[in-house]
Amino acid sequence: MDADEAREFAQNVVETVREPLVVLDRDLKVVSANQAFYRRFRLTAQLTERRSLYELNKGQWDIPDLRRQLEKVLPESKAFDNFTIEHEFPGLGHTILLLNARRIHRGATGTDLILLAFEDVTDREKRKELRALAARLHAVREEERALLAREIHDELSGSLTALKMDLSLLPDRMTKSRNSLMQKIRSMSRLIDNTLAQVRTIVTELRPVVLDKLGLIPAIEWQAREFQERSGIACEAHLPAEEMSLDRDRATAVFRILQEALSNVARHADASQVVLELTCDANNLNLTVRDDGKGIDERKVFDRDSLGLLGIRERAMAFGGTAEITALPERGTCVTVRIPTV
Repeated sequence: MDADEAREFAQNVVETVREPLVVLDRDLKVVSANQAFYRRFRLTAQLTERRSLYELNKGQWDIPDLRRQLEKVLPESKAFDNFTIEHEFPGLGHTILLLNARRIHRGATGTDLILLAFEDVTDREKRKELRALAARLHAVREEERALLAREIHDELSGSLTALKMDLSLLPDRMTKSRNSLMQKIRSMSRLIDNTLAQVRTIVTELRPVVLDKLGLIPAIEWQAREFQERSGIACEAHLPAEEMSLDRDRATAVFRILQEALSNVARHADASQVVLELTCDANNLNLTVRDDGKGIDERKVFDRDSLGLLGIRERAMAFGGTAEITALPERGTCVTVRIPTV
């Protein structure tokens, strides 16, 4: 079978299937593909045929794990099924594919080919992720309620009980001396101040008042200071000089994304410094959080158990935005979030 016959044979095979299919030769060059493949990956026959798979989409198919799998198919006759890749394809965004490969052999003098089939499971996996996220959020809400209940019981109840006891002792102090009475009043005043501070702390943890009263930029400045004081990790913030015109929901989403990113740094990064930057152009708000820690394992970026990262992506996607979490070349991790301002 010559090259033209191989191409014709391949075309007849692949066009009978609805799922994206591509046929590769021994050099992993595209012999043929069906229309479903062209449509799904926004390619054409002119841009595809006789080119290496790894040249497609400006090299976006050159995925090391996929390369290793394919290079075993012909020499070792190792077919594979349901091989999963997660990748950012140009114009398609984050895509999850199941790949199946088979060796096609046409007689003693025939041409060995690889039949590669794709199943796009992005939506299905997204639904799983969302269910996992919803379950996690429910658990987090329950944990927060339990924590709030403990804080109210341990802190506020204790303070109020102490005040009640002090009040019960006031008549006795009044009969003894003025100095004794004034000492008790001052002690009660300090206790009241501490109780008010506890109330402010609890309320702030539920929702920072500064975000509603002063806006996103002061809230981020406050959060950076709080993070640095609490974690001991230096936090450098580069923020616009003036407050941005941003609706309440977007401002809240950006603030919560920042909180989650900083929380990940504190828990996992082993970092000594964090640099965060907020900018805004005509159409988008851009948030970058970069640390100098040990760097994220890129296999964890789309891990379904990495619900904090999933929450960051979902908050951005809710407004038509994007979130990328990448390991930096030398050391550290960078979270880059872009959210349309309108």
